[in-house]
Amino acid sequence: MGNGYPGRLAGLWKHPSVLLNVVAPVIAYRLLAGHGVTETDALAASAVFPAAGGVLVMMRGRRIDPLAVLSLTAIAIGLVTGLAFHDGRVLLVKDSLTSGTLGAVCLISLLTPKPVIFTLRRRLYVPDRRETLTEYDRTWQSQAIRAEARRTTAIWGFALLAEAALRVGLSYVLSAATLVTISTLLPVITLAPLALWTLRPRTPRLDASDQSDACDTQAQDG
Repeated sequence: MGNGYPGRLAGLWKHPSVLLNVVAPVIAYRLLAGHGVTETDALAASAVFPAAGGVLVMMRGRRIDPLAVLSLTAIAIGLVTGLAFHDGRVLLVKDSLTSGTLGAVCLISLLTPKPVIFTLRRRLYVPDRRETLTEYDRTWQSQAIRAEARRTTAIWGFALLAEAALRVGLSYVLSAATLVTISTLLPVITLAPLALWTLRPRTPRLDASDQSDACDTQAQDG
């Protein structure tokens, strides 16, 4: 059972992205704050690590990554606003801009022909071969698959918005020293299990009730 969710969750802590976005910022903040650096300056300095993580993602992939760009934008806005007004709370909740935006994108995509989750699975798990991509796209004819993709996208939309709102709310009741740890752990605790469940490899299949529609479509294409 080493390949189960608990094992994969434990493995997340060794991932460079988690080290840069979760572990390093907390350690940096506590070290700087412990040596007399102001709260705002310590938070600003700790933001360097997530920013470096976003840059490394794009360098490694040798292309512009929308999620990394969104994260870097949120960090930049948080840094400028937080330092300008000398308000550490802005720096603590900067990640809510990222998760809130992603949540809105998920919900808005429900109004489009295909929701985000269906497209994301195509990008992550379907080999970049014409016949394989075509086979995957054909599964959209299944009413069950359409319903599951829209349901999962809606769940993600509300979960991301809830995570963003929770972080903002906590910023008003917790100290910076406490929230700097909790804020970085929130995505791991609340969203990582959902991500492992949602993005698990699967082979979409047409329901028996949809087979006739698929055959008709193939016949028309022929």
